[in-house]
Amino acid sequence: MTDFSFSASSNFDVVNLLKLQAIENTIQREAKKIDELRKNEELSSREERLREINEKLDKLEKKYRELETKRKKMEDEAGIQSEKIRRNEQKLFSGTITSAKELMNLQNEVKILKESNEELENKILEYMIEIDDVLEEIKEARERKEKLELCISSLKKDLGEKVELVEKRISALNEERKNTISIIPEEYLQKYEELKNKKAGIAVGYLRDGFCSACSMEIPAAESEKMTNLHQIYRCPLCGRMIMVYREEIDRISEEMDSI
Repeated sequence: MTDFSFSASSNFDVVNLLKLQAIENTIQREAKKIDELRKNEELSSREERLREINEKLDKLEKKYRELETKRKKMEDEAGIQSEKIRRNEQKLFSGTITSAKELMNLQNEVKILKESNEELENKILEYMIEIDDVLEEIKEARERKEKLELCISSLKKDLGEKVELVEKRISALNEERKNTISIIPEEYLQKYEELKNKKAGIAVGYLRDGFCSACSMEIPAAESEKMTNLHQIYRCPLCGRMIMVYREEIDRISEEMDSI
């Protein structure tokens, strides 16, 4: 059997089934575009690089704080010892010490304190050099981070604008879909949805030069010759989909999709 049992509808043009299918397939393609835009490899790569820089920056800043803490602790210790040296030297030259042993002990203490302070100052200098190197690394990392953030921001803005354009088109297509559905009789819609779910989203095609556009197979002449009514929906004997006889209006459907 080559036709479907649908009740006649004088206000319904069967081409609208093809139009509905074209709209829905276009909506799916546009939705995929959004997914592809949001999975932008360049953006993902730069965001990963930014995460790496932030991790490195965190480590550098932690190292800087630790070095500064050590430097300050040593400076405080050196300051305490310097004050002790000052007091001991005042005592040495005050003339109040009369015991040779006490004098010698005080001189040895001053000597040891000065040697210790010299070691501390050398160590402090090493820390300061290391701190300067770390600060330079921090500066470079922050500069790279700033440039990368600007680049990511620009990419996101560009992608956001592209996504917005696609979303607007999908919105317009959905509105057109709603309008198209409103003029298709319920029994046609039910069969369309049934076939769409069974046939990978392609429920309807057209017969042209003996071939079904939906399955691209040649329909036996005995069957195709029975399909003559331009306003009738037939069943493809090969794929089971709804098909209609080709007419020029069908070519304009893709043009309509481009204009939405």
